Amino acid sequence: MPARPPGNPSVPPGHLPFLNPELAHPNRTLAFLNRELAVLNPELAVLNRELAVLNRELAVLNRELAVLNRELAVLNRELAVLNRGHARTRRVPGSGVHVPGSGACVPGSGVHVPGSGR
Repeated sequence: MPARPPGNPSVPPGHLPFLNPELAHPNRTLAFLNRELAVLNPELAVLNRELAVLNRELAVLNRELAVLNRELAVLNRELAVLNRGHARTRRVPGSGVHVPGSGACVPGSGVHVPGSGR
């Protein structure tokens, strides 16, 4: 097959539709793109391998986070139980003595006087 004359008949002489002169002709465009792909394909292969490693590491981290979330849920339930128990026990201000139910005590002594309200 005879070689085509250089240039594109639909493009006026001296005017190129692209900045890169290699892209002015369809065959040159394909050759240029093939060269670019030959460079990019190995680089993409490296990136894909690196992404595969990162995905595996993320999967491990996700499993570890799931374990931690379950442990936190257990701790939250235990804390809720402790909070409910603490709400039923009143603290007498200044004495540091817990008197379940009433809150009455002899100030400063920590001795509860039943029915006295003190």
